[in-house]
Parts: sequence; structure tokens; C-alpha cells
Amino acid sequence: MFTVNIKVKDKNPDFYKKIAKHVKQVSRRRVVAGFPKGRLNDPHYEGANGKPGPSIIDVAIWNNFGVPEMNIPRRDFMTPASKKWKEKFEESVKAVQEEIIQGKFEIDTFLGAMGEDGAEIIREEITKMQTPPNAPITIEGGWMRNKKSGKPFKVEGKGSSNPLVDSGDMSKAPTWELRERE
Repeated sequence: MFTVNIKVKDKNPDFYKKIAKHVKQVSRRRVVAGFPKGRLNDPHYEGANGKPGPSIIDVAIWNNFGVPEMNIPRRDFMTPASKKWKEKFEESVKAVQEEIIQGKFEIDTFLGAMGEDGAEIIREEITKMQTPPNAPITIEGGWMRNKKSGKPFKVEGKGSSNPLVDSGDMSKAPTWELRERE
């Protein structure tokens, strides 16, 4: 919660109306950053035989929370990104709160800048993630056996030890959008 301290001048009778208008506008808007569905047009990785693979949103969710059944360990990049974004957001609000309340600063412009900051922070967390490390077969490639059928199959190595960056698609995907509060 943010506290706003404003000095009120009695010489301006419309001052309270202006403040009320802008406070109402501010309270109705919010910004979200990450992988909002629809904003990305749900792009997919390339799958086998040129068919669409999993969506970038799905891969981000699987990696962030982990999927033991698919041997995908939890690599929570969203929690640290959220903490950093919240800190930056609070600092920025404190710097411009009086101007926003008085209508001297456009709320959508401010929220848009904050949304871009949030998306950038998520991108940074994806690219700097190092733990848990990739398995050697993920990096180098090799042969594995299907757990159900026992049939061998070849895995192409990605050649990188960064666990969340392969093609770069997921690290480019975070974005933001403005929404109305419900």
C-alpha cells in the first residue's frame, strides 16, 4: 500500500474533483508482465517433422514450476523477477506519486514503462538462471530409452549449459499489458 501526502490549497475549488478523478483512474488500472496469453498469439516451438511443438507459455510454466513426470526440474525464474519488479515499481511510484494524483503524469504511460521494466526483469532472470544445471545429455546429446516402450531414441544436444536458453524464444517472449481491475 502506498501513502500519499498532498498539500491542499483552498484557492482551487476544483482541486478535490481533479484529485478524485485521477485517483479513480489510477485505482482502475493495473499492469501485468510475463507471458500473458493472447498477447503472444501463443507461439510454439518447432516440433518434430515440422509440426508445432509446445507453446512458449507452456514451456515457461513447465520450467518455472517443474514437471517431475517429464523430468523437468523446477527452475523458478518468476519469483525472483517478481520481487525485483515489485521493488522497482515501489521506488518508481514514490518518485512520481504526487504528479500522478494531480494528473500531471499520465497513468497509462507510467504503467507502460513499469510493464516494460517487468518484462525486461523476467528476460534477465531467464538468461541468468544456472541451477539446477542441465543434464550432460541435454548439453551434449546422445542416446536414451523411452521409459514406457524401452525403444532407444537420439537426443540432439543444445550445446549450452544455460538451462532456460536454447533457441532464445522463451527469453524473448516476456511482455506486458495494461488491464482494467475487476
